[in-house]
Amino acid sequence: MRRKTVTKITTAAAAGAMLATSVAAPVNMAMAADADNKATSETQTTGEAKNIDEAKTNLDAAKEADNKKAAVEKSAKEEKDKAEKEKADAEKAMEEAQKKADEAVAKAEADFKAAQDQANKEAEEAQASYDAQQEALKKAQENKKAMAEAWNVAVGKTAIAQKAYEDALANSNTTAEEVAQKKQAMDDATADLEAKKTAVNDAQAKLDELNGQSETAQEAIKQAEADLESATTAKADAEAKLSDAQSAYNAANDAAVADATNGTPEYNTALANVESAKNALSAAEADQAAKQDALTAAQTALESAKQEQANATDEVAASEAEVKIAAAETAVAEAQDALAEANNVVAEKQANVNAAQNELNAAQEVKNQKDAVVAEKQTALNTADADVKTAQDAINNSQALIDKATADKKTAQDSLDQANTDLATAKKAKEDADNALAESKSKLTDAQKKVTDAQEAYDKALENEKKAKEQIAKGSLGFFEEMNSQAAAGAFSESRFAESLKYTEMGAEGDATSLENMKKALEWIKEQPYRNQVSLNPQRS
Repeated sequence: MRRKTVTKITTAAAAGAMLATSVAAPVNMAMAADADNKATSETQTTGEAKNIDEAKTNLDAAKEADNKKAAVEKSAKEEKDKAEKEKADAEKAMEEAQKKADEAVAKAEADFKAAQDQANKEAEEAQASYDAQQEALKKAQENKKAMAEAWNVAVGKTAIAQKAYEDALANSNTTAEEVAQKKQAMDDATADLEAKKTAVNDAQAKLDELNGQSETAQEAIKQAEADLESATTAKADAEAKLSDAQSAYNAANDAAVADATNGTPEYNTALANVESAKNALSAAEADQAAKQDALTAAQTALESAKQEQANATDEVAASEAEVKIAAAETAVAEAQDALAEANNVVAEKQANVNAAQNELNAAQEVKNQKDAVVAEKQTALNTADADVKTAQDAINNSQALIDKATADKKTAQDSLDQANTDLATAKKAKEDADNALAESKSKLTDAQKKVTDAQEAYDKALENEKKAKEQIAKGSLGFFEEMNSQAAAGAFSESRFAESLKYTEMGAEGDATSLENMKKALEWIKEQPYRNQVSLNPQRS
């Protein structure tokens, strides 16, 4: 609405200037024609007393016109001075408003830049922390998975070793090679458990590292929250300052538009006065033309009467012509008086037109000055509108960055929460691994003891087997010694059997002392009846 009003005022000013030009042209032409007519009239009426009175009248009219013109010029000068003062005041107010707007825009841009830089920095730091944490968690999960797989393998190997040990206990015929295999399996399980210990230690170190990273990320999030709060406060301050500058500018602009809209009534009045004076001048010029026509007709009649007098052939005709000449001269004098009066009226009207035009010109100058002030204010308004829009865009961009930083912070927080959850899971898995490791250590200790016991039993069995083989090799003597039958065993050393023993290979196959022959002998003895209760000598066949 304000821009339309300014446009209308500017258009009206241009129209007024064109109108003033179109009005001045015919008036100036009329004044020139009047000057010619006046010169002719004064030539014709030189020396007449009536012309002196008319000159006085014209002089008075001119003085009055000069006085009016001076009054108009004075009023116009006062209006001009007033307009210049208003212009200066408006320019000062506009400069102050523009300065405040510029300061607000600069502050808003600086605040936005600081908020943008800080938000970008926090977003980058949060992203970097998040990426590092994700990578660390990924490695920890991979280590955890590998550790779990290795742990399962170790448990399996331990179970195999345990089974082998149990088999060793159950089977007394275990060979030395099988015992060595069990020992190797146990050694492998031991080495695997040592590797698991190292993996558990590595996992513990990684968990400690993740704990540190989690704490660092939490501190970064707290800092980001503080920075976001600071940026939000700065944005609010910038918006408040921008609003104050906008209000000040609006007030100054409203005053300028009001001055432009309501400050030119004198121009409208002067324009109406010019139109009225022109209409009066046109009527006076029409009457002047009629009076000029009447004078011309009277002069023509006078010349005709003079011609008749010159052509008269008798006194009667000459007398009649003389009468016509007297009447024509009277008519010419009356017509000249009437024309002179009309000329005076035209001159007066022309003076009125000139005075009104001067008033209009002065009012036009004042109006042009006010229009210039309005145009300047309109230009400043357009510039301020652009500045306000730029500042608003900057604030909007700042808000967008704040929103993005807030969203990124939420994403980082969610990721941190998930990382903490995964960390807790990893801690639980590590505790389970520690417990399983302790249990495995206990089982390994038991298995090692059982293997040691089995080895001892095996070694003893080997020793017994060796002794058994040695006793078997002695044949019946070894049997009697094993059965702790000293009397029977002592028989082999009695002298009465010395001769027979020369031909005996103790325990050899086919020898009477072999266990096989001893078995057969025992079987044969079981089949023979006893000869008496005390004699064991068998019957001979």
